[in-house]
Amino acid sequence: MKKALVFLLFLFTAKSALPQSSTGKITDLAVPSSPAFVITDITPTLVQDPGTPKSFVLGVAQSFQKSGTGFPDNYSAEFAPYWWTDPRGRNIYKFLGLSATTVNGKKTWRENPALGIKFTTISVAFINKDLIPDTSSAAQKVFSVGVRSTLIKLYRRDHARQLGEKIAEWEAAAQQELSANQSIIARLARLDPSDTNYTANRLKILSGYKESKTPDVFKEVNDLITQKPIFSWDVAAAWAVYGINNEQIRTGRTGAWTTLSSYIPLSQEVPNNYFNINASVRYLADNFQKNDKGIIGMANNVDIGGNAGLAFNQLTIAVESLYRYTNGVANTQNRTVGIIKVKVAENMYINGTFGKDFAGPNKLISVFGINWGFGKEQATLPVSL
Repeated sequence: MKKALVFLLFLFTAKSALPQSSTGKITDLAVPSSPAFVITDITPTLVQDPGTPKSFVLGVAQSFQKSGTGFPDNYSAEFAPYWWTDPRGRNIYKFLGLSATTVNGKKTWRENPALGIKFTTISVAFINKDLIPDTSSAAQKVFSVGVRSTLIKLYRRDHARQLGEKIAEWEAAAQQELSANQSIIARLARLDPSDTNYTANRLKILSGYKESKTPDVFKEVNDLITQKPIFSWDVAAAWAVYGINNEQIRTGRTGAWTTLSSYIPLSQEVPNNYFNINASVRYLADNFQKNDKGIIGMANNVDIGGNAGLAFNQLTIAVESLYRYTNGVANTQNRTVGIIKVKVAENMYINGTFGKDFAGPNKLISVFGINWGFGKEQATLPVSL
């Protein structure tokens, strides 16, 4: 049954799949705010999202090769180790944190608010930038690593019920559809993949496939999956080291921060368009920060602020502002930037940051970047709970 369900899943999206796999792709449509990038106050020119260890190693190796200096040229990556683990037992219900209990014949659906911890991400970045506010304009070889996790994610009260019922409705419709198309499925199974006319014959057979309401129901399931929570609490930490020269490497920055977010739907008719508001607090220890006397040294900073913006299906526009306290004293420095993120393909985003950064050699920000995904993130679609 699981293979047949996935066969239907790919039919609805491409009309060219065969019932050979019991997995379906699950993607996170949000562009990550990765700690390895945030710690440097820089938007990288290329962000990769490797879905397998092989993809990650290949990306780093290619960046080393292209740089010509023995150090990757502004390469960044973020990945969730969850997708690198054994996929056996992974299914749509576990992915969504859905569980069901039945009392007196009535099924009640619940969502796990702490599910985001399982999808904790690790990020790394190799950057060639001048991050030391001295008179020299020489760039440092910067390596940073970070971790990010969602501790709590809360949806509106009836979200779990709607999602669970829609998945069950889609499954029931798929079973009816499969029963009505057994002859077509049997003909597909008898095709010889080595036949030169294999693709043409397959498409010809699929043209006679009779759909019921499964595509419409599956779209409703997908819309519910991509809805944002009404509240989430994220935590993150990162560490960056600077290659001062070929012989000297020193810790540059160490930071930890937390963010509270709320996503307010703009309308009930289009639930995936939101007004986003976030509040954040960040602690940052910087070994190369210039004080009011012009001396570069160690400083402990606390940044307080947030951002607000509009998020649509393909576009996000936001404004972010952070105010800094250094060694317990209010600082005149602040960071105010505009952010734009555009989804141009399933695994590709363009993001831009413009505005004024904290004091330093790169105070003005005007950067475009690309978020590019590799590999597969899969979860099985079993019979409903």
